[in-house]
Amino acid sequence: RHRLGLCLVRADFWREGWDVCCGELQFMNDLDKMVKSTHYDAVGISAGRVGDAPMLARSLTRVRKSSLNPDLVIITGGYAFQRDPQLSSTIGADIAAATGREAAAKLRQRLQNRAAAAGK
Repeated sequence: RHRLGLCLVRADFWREGWDVCCGELQFMNDLDKMVKSTHYDAVGISAGRVGDAPMLARSLTRVRKSSLNPDLVIITGGYAFQRDPQLSSTIGADIAAATGREAAAKLRQRLQNRAAAAGK
């Protein structure tokens, strides 16, 4: 568990003007339920270790399908993703970041790019 790191990431997103729902989930099914009931622009996954990347990839695919937002962005961070830089793309995430500030900046840029492309 890395509660302090999650709190710091939450603070970085708050400073950037985001509304943040932050919690430790025991099961990925809990995340499915959250995205089914509330529209989120993004979901962040932090992991200290990942023993089964294919299982995590399947879970994130399910989260995307369950989401009220068809353009849900999945962000990864934490030691497991820093140790293995390819892990984020392997599991189907959209953004990998080493810090909360980096994650917030990358998300904002991605959404701005998406909005600009839709406006053309």
